This record gives sequence, C-alpha cells and structure tokens, in this order.
Amino acid sequence: VDLRIVTPDHPQLSRRQLTVKPKQWYDLRDLTLDQGLVVQGRVIDLASKLPLANATVHLASASQTHLMLAIPGQQEEGTPAVTDGAGWFQFTNAPRQGLVHVTASAPGYATARLLNQPLRTDAPTEFTLELDQGMPLAGVVCDQNGRPIAGAKVTANGLSAKTPQTASTESMADGRFEFPTLRHGPYELLANAAQYS
Repeated sequence: VDLRIVTPDHPQLSRRQLTVKPKQWYDLRDLTLDQGLVVQGRVIDLASKLPLANATVHLASASQTHLMLAIPGQQEEGTPAVTDGAGWFQFTNAPRQGLVHVTASAPGYATARLLNQPLRTDAPTEFTLELDQGMPLAGVVCDQNGRPIAGAKVTANGLSAKTPQTASTESMADGRFEFPTLRHGPYELLANAAQYS
C-alpha cells in the first residue's frame, strides 16, 4: 500500500510499499508535514508581453525523492494552478529541497517549460513564463500502399533550442493527426504503430 498526504500548503508526504495485514493496525508514528516553499510568478504572451489569464501552470518536483503528484482525478503533470486576470499564479506547497519543473499552457499557445529550477528558501521564488502563439502541424499516417493507419503514435521532437518541446498524439481512424499548438521551429516526426516497422 502507498500512502500519500496532500494539502494545499505543504509538500506532499509519501510512504511507499507499506505492508498492512488484514485486521491489524499499522502504526506510522507521527507524520510531520514540512512547511512548503512559495513559488509564484506570471504567465505572459511572448510577443506582446501582456498577461495571460486562465493559463494553467503545473509545478512538479524534478527529484524522485520528493514527488509532487497531482491530486487523484487530475492530470499527473504535477500540482496545478490557474492564473488570475493579471497572469499571476502562486504555489505554497513546493518541496523544501531539490529542483522543480514549472510548465504553463493556455488555449492557442504552445506550452512553456522551465526545467530543473532551484528554489529559494529565504523568500518566494518567482518565475515568468512566456507563451508563444502555437502553430498547428498536421498530417496523415499511411502504410507503404497509401492506406491510412489508425491508432499510430505520432511524436514531434523539437530540434532546436527554441523548440525543446516534445509532444505526442495518436492518429485517428482515417490516419489523420494534429498538433494544434507547437512552438515555431524545426521538428522531427516519428510514427509508430503495431505491426508496422
């Protein structure tokens, strides 16, 4: 059994692989929650520098020892927050040690990621995430005879420092796929499907 304690103001506390026998109590002793660090900042449009309201920001630990998983039923990209009208977001439950990943997304924009970011322990850590207008990339996955392949996994790997993005999607019944909001730049496309090499 794995135990996870999730609160809005503390880093998650996990105890893994507990063995609980039927009809017996398991004493975990005292569980102490750390005070979370504050991570805050803004999400803005890259071109205009104007704030983006209702953008979704995820905070995830880069360390395997301090996981920040989403609350069950939510996406497993980390702890989510939504920006206010001025583009501001805040987390009060960042881990006290290790590095974090901060990811921001908004409809019509390419996702922005800040990876392996250190946190301050003496004051809030502030980040500005700049979102670029997303560019669509679409196509059709076909076999060597031109027949569409449904259910193929298509991955777009960014090939430059401006496009460190990797995104995946699946082809539809007619073989069509689409990435609606990639950053502008060069990509390598890879398609994989069962029974095809």
